[in-house]
Amino acid sequence: MALAFSGNKKGAEYTAEISVFIILLLVAVAVIFYVISVPPEAREALIGTINVPGVSYSHIVLDVSPGLLAAQIAGETKETNHNLASISVDNNPQAETKALSTQFLVKRSLVSDMPADFNFQITDKAKISAANLEFLVADRQESGNLIVTLNEKVVYSARLEAGQKTTVVLPTDLVKQGTNNLKIYAEGAGARFWATNFYSLSDLNLILYKYSEQTIKTQTFSLAQNELVGISSATLSAFVRQTSENSAELTAALNGQEIYKAVPSLAATLSIELQTDILQNSNILQWVVAKDGKYVIEFGKVTTESTFVPTVARTYTFVINEKEASNIADKIYKCELLIEGTGTLDVDINGNSKLYIITEQTTDNVCKLLKAGSNPITLSAKEDMRVETLSITIKS
Repeated sequence: MALAFSGNKKGAEYTAEISVFIILLLVAVAVIFYVISVPPEAREALIGTINVPGVSYSHIVLDVSPGLLAAQIAGETKETNHNLASISVDNNPQAETKALSTQFLVKRSLVSDMPADFNFQITDKAKISAANLEFLVADRQESGNLIVTLNEKVVYSARLEAGQKTTVVLPTDLVKQGTNNLKIYAEGAGARFWATNFYSLSDLNLILYKYSEQTIKTQTFSLAQNELVGISSATLSAFVRQTSENSAELTAALNGQEIYKAVPSLAATLSIELQTDILQNSNILQWVVAKDGKYVIEFGKVTTESTFVPTVARTYTFVINEKEASNIADKIYKCELLIEGTGTLDVDINGNSKLYIITEQTTDNVCKLLKAGSNPITLSAKEDMRVETLSITIKS
């Protein structure tokens, strides 16, 4: 009886194993069928890129027949003004205040001498145009002078009164790179040699006059695409006023290229012809003035003359998925542009234009022009031409 029970148990286990095997087999068949049947891009999104000898990835993202493209027709020529904001370009030294002390006492007598010592740092002496020391005499006693030294050289000596606000000029030739020492002390009491001469000082500040690290002032203006394409001339005009005591050289650069360099008169009207090949859709005009100069630039404008051409073009849009974009960036895929037709065709992909001279058929790798998501492509021709096929294929 026990043997019969054992045999049934083994049979049940054997039957269960066969059932599990059949289920796993069916699941494997279903997965293989799905992987084979889905589009390549969906399969790669699911399991990643698989390089199998003899099997390549291919996805046609665009396949159209544009047909006849009409030549662009010459349009009207007109003048456009782009007004610029008024600016002030200033390269005069700017005051920088360093507080050294709020209140302190210096004194001298026959038996004692109590000066005050202060240090300050200069990291770039070339930027220093002047330096002053300012303080207020809160109180004093006796008639001796107050003396100030800079790096052990006397730069100031005078008898001051209580309530007097004083400015001491520090010679820039005595200011040095690195650590500088200021010493303030009281002179002896003179004829009353037994007395104590003292000064109580407050609000001690060091004023450094520095040239700015950034004296560039910027104006911007934009040109429409059809204005830029048909541009024949451009002029920058402005009124320039000197507001500094000294005249200085004024420089202007457009999109990084110098267009003006001179010392203007006290009041000058500028008219500068611009090279059209340096103009862009977005333009940056920068002004720089030399040391000790300051100018106000106002009523500025850029005037362009352009021939506006009516847009006779054909635009299509195609989509690149994230996986394709990643493989394109990693140079796993190439992106084949195919054009069939005869003639000269301007092709613009994502704002990047290229001229193709086509005799029956031409191909090009346009991977560097593509991006993940929506991609527009625009076709235009200066002479009538027929485009039979336009396609873009992403493939390994």
